[in-house]
Amino acid sequence: MTGLERVQIFFFALRALDSAGSLSPLSNTVTATTLTARRLTTSARTVGALAPDWSPDGERIVFQADWDEAFHEQLYVIDADGGEAEKLTNVGLAWYPRWSPDGQRIAFILSRDWEKGLYEIAVMDAVPFASPTVVASHGLDYALTTPTWSPDGTRIAYVANTRTGPVRTSDLYIVSAQGGAPERLAGGWSILGIDWSPDGSRLPASNQGGNMDIWTVSVGGGTSERLTSDVAQDATPVWSPDGTKIVYASYRGGNYDLWIMTAAGEERRQNHARRRARRR
Repeated sequence: MTGLERVQIFFFALRALDSAGSLSPLSNTVTATTLTARRLTTSARTVGALAPDWSPDGERIVFQADWDEAFHEQLYVIDADGGEAEKLTNVGLAWYPRWSPDGQRIAFILSRDWEKGLYEIAVMDAVPFASPTVVASHGLDYALTTPTWSPDGTRIAYVANTRTGPVRTSDLYIVSAQGGAPERLAGGWSILGIDWSPDGSRLPASNQGGNMDIWTVSVGGGTSERLTSDVAQDATPVWSPDGTKIVYASYRGGNYDLWIMTAAGEERRQNHARRRARRR
């Protein structure tokens, strides 16, 4: 049965109709609750569908999938209510799509020469087979990752990972969404996760400086401030919508769990307790 509201309780009963047109009494009533999760895509290949991102209006979801050729991902979009996915790109490789705040554009990682390993940041209109514009490219010595829109949609932050040399490090950059000269904000780190503050003034990042800790970097001046200092690993920071808190993953409890602190790095507390075992 389709079309039922999700996460609701429904009651069902059956009546039979014989050849004379007589109805039987009602059967026993059955109670059922609709599921909280449902499958949007079905992939036949190894990689399948990955890296989803909601459109700002919540109506569509963009993602990457290798449906045409194994391990050769392209971008697709699907209605949030399900249906047939629509292909957006036909380029070398396309990964990690992210909607612009106005929902009109998509930033993603583009590899036009995947055999050589050239990874660039590109922007395209959110319509099928629009021509992508490369806004950041650092050549073959760097792999570019995690394009992240500024709140006003004018800039994109990203990470450039070195691919040569005895020590692999990461540099944090921002670039105009129209392209131009990228600005290096921080470097020599090992960055795992970036996110803009709601006012667009700072970027929190996780930095491997002996241990992985949370820092924020000023977009205007590039100055950095350390928010955590712990022997455990702290990673993947995300701002709260009002800009007063940061949630992040930390290993300080013996497993990776969610922790929360103020934007100044104070009042750190665990925000995700382990679930109790279900009683049988």
